[in-house]
Amino acid sequence: MDDNFTLNTNILDNLANPSALVCCPEDCPKYLTTMDKSLTILTQNIRSAWCNFDSFSTVLARIGLLPDVVVLTECWLSINHHPPPLDGYIASISNNNTLQNDGVIVYIKNNIPSQSFEPSFHEANCLVTIIESTAIVSIYRSPSYKSIDKFLASINSLLESLRKYKNQIIIGDINIDIKPNSNDRHAEDYLNMLSFHGFWPSHTVPTRDKSCLDHVIVKSVNTTLTLVMETTITDHDTILFSLNSDLVTRKRDMTNPKINYAAVSDELSNVDFGPIMDSEDCNFATDYMVRCVSEIVARNTTLVKIPRNKVALKPWMTPGLLRCVKHRDKLHLKLKRDPDNTVLRITYCRYRNFFGKLIKKMKKQYNRCELEHAGNSGLKKTWEVINKITNRKSKSVSAQDILSSESSAVVAINKTNAFFANIGKNLADKIAVKHKDVVPQYSCQLTSPSDSLSLSPTDPYEISLVIDSLKPLGSVGWDNIPAAVVKQNKMLLIGPLAHICNLSFTSGKFPTAFKKAIIIPVHKTGDRALVNNYRPISILPTLSKILERLLNKRLVAFLESRSLLSANQFGFRSGKSTADAVSQLTNFIASGLDSGKKCLGIFLDLAKAFDTVSVPLLIRKLEHSGVRGIPLELFGDYLSNRVQVVRIGKLVSDPLPVTYGVPQGSILGPTLFLLYVNELCNLPLHKGKIVTFADDTALLFQGENWIDTFNSAQIGFDKVNAWLLSNTLTLNADKTKYMTFSIRKPRVINPSFKILAHTCFNRPTTQGCDCPNIDQVNEIKYLGVIIDSKLTFKSHIAALTVRVRRLMAIFGTLRHIADPRLLKMVYYTLCQSILTYCITSWGGTCKTFLLPLERAQRAILKVSTFKPIRFPTAKIHKECGILTVRQLFIMNSILRIHSTTVFPSSTISCSSRRSYAVVSTDFYKTSFAKRFEFYLGGYLYNLANKLHSIHTLNRYEVKSILFKWLLPLNYVESENLLISVYRK
Repeated sequence: MDDNFTLNTNILDNLANPSALVCCPEDCPKYLTTMDKSLTILTQNIRSAWCNFDSFSTVLARIGLLPDVVVLTECWLSINHHPPPLDGYIASISNNNTLQNDGVIVYIKNNIPSQSFEPSFHEANCLVTIIESTAIVSIYRSPSYKSIDKFLASINSLLESLRKYKNQIIIGDINIDIKPNSNDRHAEDYLNMLSFHGFWPSHTVPTRDKSCLDHVIVKSVNTTLTLVMETTITDHDTILFSLNSDLVTRKRDMTNPKINYAAVSDELSNVDFGPIMDSEDCNFATDYMVRCVSEIVARNTTLVKIPRNKVALKPWMTPGLLRCVKHRDKLHLKLKRDPDNTVLRITYCRYRNFFGKLIKKMKKQYNRCELEHAGNSGLKKTWEVINKITNRKSKSVSAQDILSSESSAVVAINKTNAFFANIGKNLADKIAVKHKDVVPQYSCQLTSPSDSLSLSPTDPYEISLVIDSLKPLGSVGWDNIPAAVVKQNKMLLIGPLAHICNLSFTSGKFPTAFKKAIIIPVHKTGDRALVNNYRPISILPTLSKILERLLNKRLVAFLESRSLLSANQFGFRSGKSTADAVSQLTNFIASGLDSGKKCLGIFLDLAKAFDTVSVPLLIRKLEHSGVRGIPLELFGDYLSNRVQVVRIGKLVSDPLPVTYGVPQGSILGPTLFLLYVNELCNLPLHKGKIVTFADDTALLFQGENWIDTFNSAQIGFDKVNAWLLSNTLTLNADKTKYMTFSIRKPRVINPSFKILAHTCFNRPTTQGCDCPNIDQVNEIKYLGVIIDSKLTFKSHIAALTVRVRRLMAIFGTLRHIADPRLLKMVYYTLCQSILTYCITSWGGTCKTFLLPLERAQRAILKVSTFKPIRFPTAKIHKECGILTVRQLFIMNSILRIHSTTVFPSSTISCSSRRSYAVVSTDFYKTSFAKRFEFYLGGYLYNLANKLHSIHTLNRYEVKSILFKWLLPLNYVESENLLISVYRK
């Protein structure tokens, strides 16, 4: 069908006459000859985005052009809450989806600056996309919605707010038939309201059967072209709309830098690094090396332009498949012309079904070949393919919306840089102004070591090991020297690098070239135009990481060898983890409750803790910790005169100094922060304990009664607040919470019991106190574990169950492609890593709470192995070689004891009646306490040691033995294993 017509209607003089025609997808390019100077939008009713996305990809391949915007309607987002990925595009979705089939997805090319938002809208889904002076309103109105008045009122209100935009487009599946002489009773009111705002349909071609339900309504002085393509994705046709103008002047060519590594190596081999080796100036030597390497990399880097209008076919989309698509669509057109032809209908249906199976088979075959090839190239490549197949690739969101928040992009990016550079200083200044008359009542002084840190010189061998540890695909700093270049030319660079590092160690100077950071804003949540909703990611030069790693290694070794870091600090330390911190917290509470005490926890929230570190205070703390002389000068130089710029796309801000905080994205930063808050972790709290992981801090208190407990908590909390004020750290009182713990349902606590965030330490008591209250909660997430007031972990297990169930679709995809060995590896990485996180703290809970999680685990295994839903539990675990959740708790509890206990020598008396009892055990009164690892661990270890004598083995051997022991046990036997311990 090739009907061409023009809509000649008496519309407003300043509006262009739209034109429309019907064509096949292959003919679109010849009509869109000025695509680079126009805005192109493709819209399709897809009727479940995930179900029909492959078919939609075939249409894009047939068109042969990539539109600037893709609008998909009826996406079933109420079931799948995230969109399928489309390479080269950024996706926005509607969130107010009430019906099963609701949902709008808008894909925008990532080289086009844009802003999307979801307005308040009734009786439909709506997304608004702003591209320069053009507003695109994408709508899906389900036929189930009956209140046309609410729908029209929503459109009317929205169009009033969009008046300032030169071009306005309403596009999507409206389910109102606007074909001439339509019998739709809503069409007249709908078109009259749009005409009032100056809109006119760009086409009235039928898009579903004989009705025009998919609309493109335009208000613009520019000419437009609408192409309606008869496709078979759903029973709705595909529409490609083009607005001819020069409005998309900021379309950026998509380019990829490509480095000729062989040429870089050749040039580097001819460089004379003699001036570096002869120099005694650290900054000169560093600048010389950075300049030489940067210039060589720049000379051998070319920008490869990616055509933005040509579609890169899916690898499995072969030319033969495209011919099948054309043949299928021809049969469909014949059937539409002769719907009563039974032979033609049977032929079309058979061929359509054959093609549907064929395209799935080709896709699976291609993915299987990719996996097999990746298996021969290493684990990293295998995971890249798995993430691509299962759509688990990280989806970055562009920060371009920040640039449109001000009068010009330059002003916006400089304001963004000022916000990030001064955030720590501003918070510290607020503390100084607000509490200038307050002298903290408490200051903790730790014993200073008698000896000092010595920076032993490095050598080429150590430099080589550090270079090997660099990530080859890491981001590139301001010098544009990628880690891959350093790794590939290691032997040429290790000599000069060793000399530079040793110059730094002896001179006490940190190279200035290493102090410049590039900040990349990464969107967290909320309005994309607000800089508050972005997290600054700092990128430092690759060469600076080598020197930092050497410094960090020497500093950590000094601190750990002298036990200067608090035992209550679990963050960024070898041999300590979040699991240890959570275990300390739960053990302290559970043991207190078992002894009949009242327990209370305060969970602190510090605002921008890493950014508000005072550099002069940190220098004093370093000196007090034994960093003196030249090493102290080096750390002082490292923390001073640092600058940063913000980069968004190709736009870079002016540099600004950073005077507060430890360098983000650095290797030394976390260790320096631990040293800064070390006093906090060692604060002596009356009847209390501090548990800290970096800045995530929990204060725990016990008492004989609630009065005693609350008094101890308030006194301890005041000490902490005083320390925070004196160290320029800001407590976020609104997000700081406290919780009371009990074994059973607690009686109502006296409402007069409160925890106040006092900052009025020296204020006379006669003036009263207006310090904020800390809110009480019944559960809180601490280090990824949801802790409730009764330590049942019911909410945490429910959250884990949801996370495990979400993996089911991934395994449903991979089971057709991957072999059992690879599937098991994916299970361990994606599923079992979730199940075992902090399992020693929550895995001993009641079996009734644990059952939903174990059922979700079994569902994953059954899906992966094509087993029916009623397949026996005991068999599925044995066939797959996978332990149950409860068995994982038992194994990890024993392994934890094995890793943390110093066992007696092998001279254990064999004649002793209980020679297997190598771990001491304590007695606890309540069955509640007996469900925790601090009680169960010892008994379980002694039991395993009695059966298998594991205490002399290494961790790997113990894990292998435990696995073979636990796997044959069925559900009842595993539970009885714990019950036998409970009864002791």
